[in-house]
Amino acid sequence: MKRSLSPTGRWLLVGLSLSGLIISIMWRYIAAGFEADGSRISIVIVVLFAIGLLYSFLIAFRVSGERRRLEQLADQRRPEKEGGGIHVVFQEALHLVEQGDEVDFQGLMASYQERFMGSVRGVSVLSGVLITVGLLGTVVGLIITVSGISGVLNAVGQDYDMVVQGMNQTVEGMGSAFYTTFFGGLLGGVFLRILHIENYRSVTALLADCEQLAVRWIMPLSQRAARLTSGELDKTLADVGRMLTQFSDEVGAVSGSVAEGRAAIERQLQSVFVDARESFAKLMASELAELADGIRAMGHLLVEQQEPLRASLEEAQRSMGELVANQTERLSAGMASVANAVEEGQVPLRASLEEAQRSVGELVANQTERLSAGMASLANAVEEGQVPLRASLEEAQRSMAELVSRQLVELSTGLQGIVDTVEAGKAPLGAELEQLSSLVQASVERVEATVALAQRVNEEQRGQQTRELAERLQQAAALLRDISNIELKGDSSTGADGEAA
Repeated sequence: MKRSLSPTGRWLLVGLSLSGLIISIMWRYIAAGFEADGSRISIVIVVLFAIGLLYSFLIAFRVSGERRRLEQLADQRRPEKEGGGIHVVFQEALHLVEQGDEVDFQGLMASYQERFMGSVRGVSVLSGVLITVGLLGTVVGLIITVSGISGVLNAVGQDYDMVVQGMNQTVEGMGSAFYTTFFGGLLGGVFLRILHIENYRSVTALLADCEQLAVRWIMPLSQRAARLTSGELDKTLADVGRMLTQFSDEVGAVSGSVAEGRAAIERQLQSVFVDARESFAKLMASELAELADGIRAMGHLLVEQQEPLRASLEEAQRSMGELVANQTERLSAGMASVANAVEEGQVPLRASLEEAQRSVGELVANQTERLSAGMASLANAVEEGQVPLRASLEEAQRSMAELVSRQLVELSTGLQGIVDTVEAGKAPLGAELEQLSSLVQASVERVEATVALAQRVNEEQRGQQTRELAERLQQAAALLRDISNIELKGDSSTGADGEAA
């Protein structure tokens, strides 16, 4: 990487060698050109050449400084933060390596290379400008030559001095044309072009050395970091794979525990539901049996209470029939005696008739009073017979209402307990509960309808309707027993539904 001459030394060597060669060979032409160029374009060319020469020297000096920094980096392998230039490029590359990113050194060198190449192209541009100015001097010299020739032609045969002046102008124009082209080609096309080539070679050599150092220093670091990153990535992926496997095993274990817990909950809920339904069915059957027994006892009580009333009524009817028959016979006898008296004599007819009328009136009054008394006694007997009947019926209604209300409370409590248990376990028993609730509700409605019917029977107080009430209550009891039997038979299907859920 270290070279025998720095870019500045090489530039000075090339520049001095070329200057000595040009001066030794073409000095007289150069001196004559300055004297012969009346347009002073040669001075402009020399000034521009001096600017290009200084610019090219600055480029060489800058390249020399960058080369010293590069040699320092090659020795120390530690870029300086405030070093500038090539230090910035390598510092950025090392920063990318430390971050574990891929280093594109060509991309990092692109802007750095562009700055140097732009400066070198500036020297080439100045070289072309010098050649162009020389050509412009040629055109200006030709214009001066043409003007002198025109003056000579106009002064021929008239003014000798004007002819001489025109000839001098023509020669001066030709000198300007030739010497400006000479200076432009020599200084721009030869001298600055050679210096441009030297600058370009120095810059390309510097960039090549930078890439060589990057290949020997930065790229191994980047590859090592990439291998480390790849190894860490593989290790991380392996750890992640193990974690995922462990997590999958834990998820499987949790899923198994959840399935077992769900099965246990379903079995427990099924057992609770079956026990609740069995106890509820037994309770309903026993209570309905008690209700039917009470209803039958009430029917027997009603029948027993009606028998004395019926006997009393029949006795009253027989007494009233006998009384009416006796009185009818007595009335017939009286009428017969009246008829006999009339037939025997008409004298005491009025008295006998009046007597008969009084006796008949008294008899009718007495019999009417006796009939009223009998009816009153019959009414009293009926009232006395109805009081126990009404009391018994009211007592039966109260007992039946208390029994029904107690059974409804127990039924609601049992249903609420089953609903709470099902909600706690989230078991799919809603359909069974709804079916059971609908059946029980229908039974309750039938019982309530039966109670209302019993109340109507109480209001109407008819024995036939009371017996019909007893029969309907017995039918309701039989219906509720059938419902409880149906619920007990549905336990097996309910268990199957619970397991399916």
